Amino acid sequence: MSTTVNDDASRRFGPASMLLHWLSVPVVLLAFGFGVAAARGGGDYTWRMDVHQAAGAAVFALVVARAVARLWGRGPGPDAALGPLERRVATLTEILMYALLAAQPVLGWLSACAAGLPPRIGDVTVSAPVPVDPALYATLRDVHAVTGYSLVAVAAAHVLAVLFHAVVRRDGVLARMLPGR
Repeated sequence: MSTTVNDDASRRFGPASMLLHWLSVPVVLLAFGFGVAAARGGGDYTWRMDVHQAAGAAVFALVVARAVARLWGRGPGPDAALGPLERRVATLTEILMYALLAAQPVLGWLSACAAGLPPRIGDVTVSAPVPVDPALYATLRDVHAVTGYSLVAVAAAHVLAVLFHAVVRRDGVLARMLPGR
């Protein structure tokens, strides 16, 4: 059975979803890289944390925009090339990735506030409804770190699955998120 242009278009993500997806990748990598660099110490910690926090705020804005675009545009749904188990895993992985992407900046924000160092956006201090508390800070910092590494694991699984479909199966799953035809 041949695929018509309309069938092909209905299998692909919309331009807004594609743009937000591909913008998210370098911003998440930037946030993660500067977060790890800041945690390891050395160099200019304040500058590293400023970049990490700015990238984290951008990640949060992008994940909200992605969720709105996805809900508004509905997306193409799971690819027909996937079996029932793969569809469930793909759906659960997507939900988990969105949850981690949304939780990570919030945890970082709460952690910074509990440390008594609420982030600033320009001249505005973004305080949180948590007290300055070293024990709370330590807990939130640890949860933020575990969530970050969990996000790396889920993202790595996502990339490996995409590569599997692109290289081994050659079933067009990757083309759904690539611009152009």
